[in-house]
Amino acid sequence: MKEYHILNNFLVSAIVIGITGIYAIGGTADRPESFLDCDALYAGWESTYRSVKTMRVSYSYRVVDYKPPNNDPNWPAPVMYERAERVEDGKRYHMRYSLAEDGFDRPESLMEQAFDGKITREYWGSTNHAVIKTGLTGRSVEQMNRFKDFTLTKLLEVPDYFKEKYPNGVTMFDELFGLLKSTKNIRPYIETVAGEPCHVVEITYIRGQQSEPEKDIFWIAHDKGMCLMKYQRYENNKMTRENEVEQIAMADMDGTAIWYPVKIRRHEESEYNGNITEELIVKQFVPNVKVDENTFRFDFPPDTWVVDRVVGLSYTMSGGEVIGYTTRIKELDPRKEDAAEKTNNDTANIGKTSAEVKVSSTADVTDDQKKKEKGRIPIGSVAKEDKILGVKILAVLGVVILATFGLLFWYKRSASS
Repeated sequence: MKEYHILNNFLVSAIVIGITGIYAIGGTADRPESFLDCDALYAGWESTYRSVKTMRVSYSYRVVDYKPPNNDPNWPAPVMYERAERVEDGKRYHMRYSLAEDGFDRPESLMEQAFDGKITREYWGSTNHAVIKTGLTGRSVEQMNRFKDFTLTKLLEVPDYFKEKYPNGVTMFDELFGLLKSTKNIRPYIETVAGEPCHVVEITYIRGQQSEPEKDIFWIAHDKGMCLMKYQRYENNKMTRENEVEQIAMADMDGTAIWYPVKIRRHEESEYNGNITEELIVKQFVPNVKVDENTFRFDFPPDTWVVDRVVGLSYTMSGGEVIGYTTRIKELDPRKEDAAEKTNNDTANIGKTSAEVKVSSTADVTDDQKKKEKGRIPIGSVAKEDKILGVKILAVLGVVILATFGLLFWYKRSASS
C-alpha cells in the first residue's frame, strides 16, 4: 500500500510538471520576439522626444502614499497636492501654480511666475503681492516641470567633454540609456505595459568602487513612437524607483504624432527620505507650441503691491500701470535675505499638507512696510528729490575747488615773498 501511494504521488507530480511545461512552451511560443536592438530604440526615442523644443503642459500631482524614514512621526511630509500649468522653451517659462484641490478657481490660492530671459516676475494671490527681480530666480517648485521629471525628459548639465556634442545639456533618459559606459541587453520577448507591446532593455553598470552593479530597466513602446512606458532602477539588488504609465494619448507635433503619458505613477524607496508613491495626471500637452516675448510675461491683478528690485521702488499696480505711490526699497541685510530665501525653499519642498502649506512673501515686503503707505511719495517726487540732491552736491564741490585754489595762490605768494 505504501509503495502504491509513492507511485501515485510520483505520477501526479509528473503530470503536473508536464502540463506546466507544455503551457510554458506554448506561452513562450505565443509571445512575439524582440526585433529591435538598443541603438535603434535609442535613435527612435531621441528623434521623437528631443524634437520637442517648446511645450505647453498642464497637470495635477498627488502623493498617494508616504512613509517617512524609520517611520519617524516628526519627519515633515511632502506637499500632498499640486496643480500646475506651464509654457517653456528650455530657457524661458511662464507658470501658474496652486496647492488647492480646485485648481485656479480661487485667486487667493494662485501663484504665478514668469522668466523672459532677463527678468523674473512673481505673484502670490494669498497676499496680493508681487516681486520683480533681475535674472532667473525662484524656488525649485517654480522651475520644476514634473511632466519632464516623470518622463525622464528633464534636461541635465553635462561635463565639459560632452558640451561640444550636447551644448544644451542632455535629458535624464539620455544619461541613463545612451551615455553611460554600461552593458545593455534586450530581453528576448516583447512584454506588455498598459496594453502596449514593449521592448525591454536592461542596462547594468558599476559606479566607482561599488561591488554590486546598478541596473536600469526600460520598457519602450515601439508602436507608439518609442514612448517610455515603464522604468525601474535597482541598487544593491533592490528596486529603489519605478515609473509606470497607466494611460497614454497622442498629440500632434508639427504634423507628426507624439505619444505621451496621461496617467503615470512613481514609487521610490530611500532609507534617507522614506518611501513615497506619487501620481501625475496630464490634462494637456502641446509640443512645439508657438511662443513669443509676451508668452513669458503677465500683468498683475488689480491693486497688487509690487516690490520692483530692478528699479529699486515699490508701488501699487493694476492693468500694467502704476496707480499708486512709490517708496524706495531699503537695502536688506544679505544674511536676512539668505535666511528668508532658505525658509521659502523649505516651505516649497517640504510642507505638511495642501491646506497647511502657505507661500511666504516675508522676504520682500512686511506688514510694517505696508502700513507706511501714508508716508510714501510719488514717482515724480522721487525724481525731483534726486535732482535737488545732485545740485547740492555740485555746489559743495564748487566751494571745495575754489577754497583749494585760494590756498594754493596764498601759499605761492607767501613763498615768493
